[in-house]
Amino acid sequence: MRRRFESSAAAIAFLGPGLARMRSEMLCVAHLDSDDGLIGLRLRYARQIDRVDLPIRTIVADALALRSAALIVAHNHPGGVAEPSAADLAATRTLADVVRPLGLRLHDHLVFAESRCFSFRGAGLL
Repeated sequence: MRRRFESSAAAIAFLGPGLARMRSEMLCVAHLDSDDGLIGLRLRYARQIDRVDLPIRTIVADALALRSAALIVAHNHPGGVAEPSAADLAATRTLADVVRPLGLRLHDHLVFAESRCFSFRGAGLL
């Protein structure tokens, strides 16, 4: 049986335990099919301990190769603050704008810090 991410809560439960405990930033992109089933998971580690880029070209290339219908992006903030940075906000807006015309949905961008999680969708930012 394949894993389904029918809600942000399902993604938080699956991705949170691993991301929240990382000591440097890590980006995870969950690629989903049209039934919100997981078809691919891509991880990207930070080159710097406190920052990970949102590689839009790579995310789109992976989505096209996997024939993704939707994406969930998640990363962690090892410093303990779950609120997104200005760079997180800008990159998420750009990613949503880029994938929309391709027929891809950005379900959510989750930011984990210790036991907390910030959901862009939950905050009305997507």
